[in-house]
Amino acid sequence: FIVIVMLKKPHLIIALLLINCSLTFSQANLPTSYNGPWLGTSPPTGWSWNMTGGDNPGANFNGIGRQMQIDFGCQPYSISFDITPNTLNSSVSKVIIVEEFVGGSWVTLATYSWNGSVASPTGLGSLGAPATLSQTLLFNPSATSVRFNMTVRDPGVGNYGISNVSVVGDASCSSCGVSSGVPNDACYQQVITDDPYCCDTDWDGTCQAAYDACSAPPPPPPGV
Repeated sequence: FIVIVMLKKPHLIIALLLINCSLTFSQANLPTSYNGPWLGTSPPTGWSWNMTGGDNPGANFNGIGRQMQIDFGCQPYSISFDITPNTLNSSVSKVIIVEEFVGGSWVTLATYSWNGSVASPTGLGSLGAPATLSQTLLFNPSATSVRFNMTVRDPGVGNYGISNVSVVGDASCSSCGVSSGVPNDACYQQVITDDPYCCDTDWDGTCQAAYDACSAPPPPPPGV
């Protein structure tokens, strides 16, 4: 319901409106993932963005202040994504940062930059040869939001593309009553399905061993 309060001071009315907005913003259930389209469509629940560039490569960050934000309602574990600079030449400088919202402030998780000659990290490519870099970043357990934020674009050209974005929650995002310390991913779901004890009673060494076996990379083919 809505309560209308008649106040003489306009700034008090604005304050009430801001409080109401802070209580009603949407949050994504974890895990959550999205890979476009980015233009001409409504964002998934808990997601928001203000990019105006095209969809290639991915969500196209084409100006200072262009952002993508994901708000979540349970403890996060990690974010994975691909980042691609659309050009790397000597006349362009650009920076995009990934930030998490912790304790009322935005804190930098990672910075991706090109200063006209060197990319950081170097996996973004080299002069005249941009490359796609796949990243996975771990959250502070107290984080409630994450955002991509373009902070430098000089002289007003040169974009970054963000694609294959996925946020995984801690196992506390599940309905289980015990703590495990692992992400709420496909392997965690397999373990608690195969052995409900790991969900209902205790995450013991057997549960952890099953998770580790599921998460381990497959062995190389014979003779390799």
